Amino acid sequence: MLTAFRYDFYDYRSGQFGEKPNQKNWTPAIDREARLVSPDSYDVTKTNALTYRFGLVYEATKDISLYGSYSTLFKPYNKMYNPNTIYYDNKGQELDAEKDGLVFEPKTGWQAELGTRAKLFNCLEVIASGFYINQNNNVVGLGKKTVKENGADVEKSVVAQVGTVRSFGGELTLVANLFKGLHLEAGYSYTNAEISDLSNADRVNKEQLDDYKATQGRQLVWIPKHQAYSLGSYELTNTFLKGLVAHYSVSYTGKRFSKYPTNAPARFFEGYTQLDLGLSYKFLKNHLTLAFDVYNVTNMETVQGAVYGTQPIPNKPRNFMVSLRYNL
Repeated sequence: MLTAFRYDFYDYRSGQFGEKPNQKNWTPAIDREARLVSPDSYDVTKTNALTYRFGLVYEATKDISLYGSYSTLFKPYNKMYNPNTIYYDNKGQELDAEKDGLVFEPKTGWQAELGTRAKLFNCLEVIASGFYINQNNNVVGLGKKTVKENGADVEKSVVAQVGTVRSFGGELTLVANLFKGLHLEAGYSYTNAEISDLSNADRVNKEQLDDYKATQGRQLVWIPKHQAYSLGSYELTNTFLKGLVAHYSVSYTGKRFSKYPTNAPARFFEGYTQLDLGLSYKFLKNHLTLAFDVYNVTNMETVQGAVYGTQPIPNKPRNFMVSLRYNL
């Protein structure tokens, strides 16, 4: 049984440098401390919270165990007041943010997990688990908004604390050591993560909020529902090539959404599979290891992310690595 408590005192301070002296021989290293503004002028964010975690493992037999855990989440935001930004709270009301103080309520939540681990036939291990995660007070950027200040139009950024994120899913892992030198492993995970509730944010920037509302009940961007992998290695132990290891890794990443425009189809990137291969050789009584690895063997053109949800950032094409490692 595991029981843990944690109390956080969060104190975040932000200061700026003063003006650079008008000197020909001025150097930042020498004058850096002298140009720091007074600590009395720092922007300060302070908050605190108690979080905890409980865990329990029950051994049903010597080969089968059950476990469960529950934990809470606390994550402060260190956003400081900016006069060029409009802030909305989790009730959709515009915040009268002050220069010195906490702008948004900290992100809070909880997580629960149940699972089992079983050893079968002295060569196979099965691990299965399910989880549920709830996160509140998520902060999102909602574009720009034009407001009147002293009779003039001023464009400001809009940041709001809207929505609750809930996710649930499960994982299954199989590990097999069928005979000496051979190790095989495979796994699958399912994650359903979505915006489940939106705060009453009618006063928030409408155009951008509509885009955000379009995500409600849909999979969160860049989080695939389905992922899987398989890896294995075989080490020669009884031949003149003792110490030679061959290994492989195959990973699958499912479809990922990048954006949910209000009046257009959702933008997404299809799932892909990547294959990596490698060889390594141990010598000098296993102190020295020489390895050669090939990543993305099939040279798949895949994407790791996208700027603004539309400009793809590609993964690396086929690439190689040679390494030499020494172990004491």
